[in-house]
Amino acid sequence: MARYGIEDLQINTLRDLVRANPRMYIGGEPQGLFLASNLSGELLFRGCKAVQVERACNWWKVTADTDWFRDEAGRISSDAFTVLRFPERGLNAIRSEPVIAAIADAVVTIGADGVKWIVGNETAWPTPAAFSPLPASLEPGRCLIFHLAT
Repeated sequence: MARYGIEDLQINTLRDLVRANPRMYIGGEPQGLFLASNLSGELLFRGCKAVQVERACNWWKVTADTDWFRDEAGRISSDAFTVLRFPERGLNAIRSEPVIAAIADAVVTIGADGVKWIVGNETAWPTPAAFSPLPASLEPGRCLIFHLAT
């Protein structure tokens, strides 16, 4: 019988897990339209009144009238890209933001807290002219822009 020790454990990041098995998290091959529509549906479920989706080549932009990163106390939470579970929507439901961050080549979000690059940077991944210049902040809503090569 094989014996295993602590040195045999392999710790994977959420990004590694999603990239290795995208079908397990999104049910198919990663596609920008699918990711943007999933996020849009989640935002409407969370109570946003208006959600807009735009596309420029392989870039996708999802904008909502509400800052969905804010918690009940009004603080901007950093959980959006680290918490995978979405129990309010169902037993096995997962949030779109960490999946997008794991799969996309570049991810930037804009809200009252300014412009934050989650994956990549502006030098390596300049946003298309259709989305530029990026506003310094967005109040009261939030915008998530991502690039997906596939």
